[in-house]
Amino acid sequence: MSTRPGSRLAAPLLCAALAASPALAGCAGEFSPGGGASSGVASGTGKSGGAGKETPIALRPSPAPAGYAKAAQSDSTAAPATSSASDAPGPSASASSTSAPSSFKPFHFTEIPSSYRSEASKAGRLETIEYRTSDPEKPGTTITKKAVVYLPYGYRDNSSQRYNILYLMHGSQGNERTWLGTQSKPTTAKNILDHMIADKRISPTIVAMPTIRRGSDRFSSTFPAFPTELTKDLMPAVEGKYRTHATSTTPEAFAASREHRAFGGFSLGGGATWSVFRSNLKYFEYFLPISGIYRGSVFSRNYDPSQGVEDLANVAQKSGAGRKGYFIFAATGTDDSVMPYMTKMVDRMLEERKAFDYTDTSFANGNLTLLVVNGKGHNYTSAHTYLYNALPYFFRAA
Repeated sequence: MSTRPGSRLAAPLLCAALAASPALAGCAGEFSPGGGASSGVASGTGKSGGAGKETPIALRPSPAPAGYAKAAQSDSTAAPATSSASDAPGPSASASSTSAPSSFKPFHFTEIPSSYRSEASKAGRLETIEYRTSDPEKPGTTITKKAVVYLPYGYRDNSSQRYNILYLMHGSQGNERTWLGTQSKPTTAKNILDHMIADKRISPTIVAMPTIRRGSDRFSSTFPAFPTELTKDLMPAVEGKYRTHATSTTPEAFAASREHRAFGGFSLGGGATWSVFRSNLKYFEYFLPISGIYRGSVFSRNYDPSQGVEDLANVAQKSGAGRKGYFIFAATGTDDSVMPYMTKMVDRMLEERKAFDYTDTSFANGNLTLLVVNGKGHNYTSAHTYLYNALPYFFRAA
């Protein structure tokens, strides 16, 4: 079962989840037991078309702290806390941001089917693109960076179809190849994504995986520069080449298509996700911060999320999107050293009721949830479980 532990310090602080912590120099815990930057390349070929019996990891995500439900009932701005069978249409292309709340499915979480770790018969393609961007360490100069882009099976067969897009960031020791690999050497996560699409758990989705360079001091240069790089250079490079819902690469077109765009990441990437929410909310509607916090160090025993959370809440309220205009699926595990810090941050977010509305049932009933899975640690194998369980609830059903 998923649990919502109280804020407490993890025994040894194994590694940083992220935010802007200058102490985060390395994180061996991000790597799989096999030593790779993911769970490795899977062998064998699996046929999609049914995952067999599912093993639940939780009936729902972590419940809010005691007393929160009562407080929500007395809050005149609270969203309706109802759920019914009408919340569960099958996955398909998303509708507009004014869709009825019932276009979201109720939460239901399971372990990844073992067959999904093998190669799918209908496999997507991985391509590498290059783009130019400003070098934050050498003002006035530019550098060439790479990103890996996942194209779902059938992308080349229908030139008129447009796709939702997820930008997915790696952890502190990773790069653009860490999550899904390359066309010649895909990771297990790539196979999982292929099977999810083939079995219609999610609609066909493009995934773009950039990187944040280490630089001379990542947290004073390359990390804070990323949100600008994302919208100014990376998004135009990716969405100017591939068919997303953006009709052009202008800021206006990106803003108009934000309901079809998500950002997520693990550890360093989890912190980057919060930073993108802070800086680029007008271009993104869905967020998946995995084992990462905002404005704080997980090496600090006195971590106080208040300033960072107040900053996020202020941005959200000023955005004009309304509480049904952005959705946050946060995730971590009970054996993750970042878990106490992330739960402390979410607990603080619950106090910002004008910006964040917690739900443990469906995004039809709120815009923030936290999934804490028993036994999961700070590694990509665990992160795969969160990605698998989050994506079905991103992008509204038509």
